[in-house]
Amino acid sequence: MENQKLDALCEAFFTEHQVRAMDVAIFQQGSEIYHYRSGRTASKGAKITEKTMFSIGSISKMFTTAAVMMLVQEGKLSLDEPIVKKLPMFKMPDARYKNITVRMLLNHSSGLPGNCFKGKYTNARNRNHLKEEIEYAAQSRLKDQPGKFSVYCNDGFSLAELLVEVVSGQSYSSFIYETILEPLGMEHTD
Repeated sequence: MENQKLDALCEAFFTEHQVRAMDVAIFQQGSEIYHYRSGRTASKGAKITEKTMFSIGSISKMFTTAAVMMLVQEGKLSLDEPIVKKLPMFKMPDARYKNITVRMLLNHSSGLPGNCFKGKYTNARNRNHLKEEIEYAAQSRLKDQPGKFSVYCNDGFSLAELLVEVVSGQSYSSFIYETILEPLGMEHTD
């Protein structure tokens, strides 16, 4: 596809969806073959550049999964162990919560309610979000028996993030930085 056609597709998407800013790159065999960048930052209204950081959203689930799998590979976690073994502070009124495994957190089959949205969609850092997740779970009920079905569940990944902290002895951010971002030279990722 010619660059003009790709530009037209990107511009149509940008306009139709009222996107504030976007940066699109296509790579083939390690080389950039197309690039489109348009828009302004939300905070200062500045034109975006190659150093502009975008909200990572659910892409962070890949980082969480990679971190958990590193700990599994090191023998510090088992995918099929109940999470309460590592997270004794995690409690729910529904006793079936004791059957939730690490694997269920990662494959969205934990039966957890789904989304504790308190303070989630913001650029402000919330250092208490994992504590809030535990408090939310303590007053929540499971949707169904853990492992019975899969449904998209952000809460499972918040608990997986807490597992990374407890098992590694580091903050989640430090663990991700030291084991993934720094080794890969991802200097503009936060």
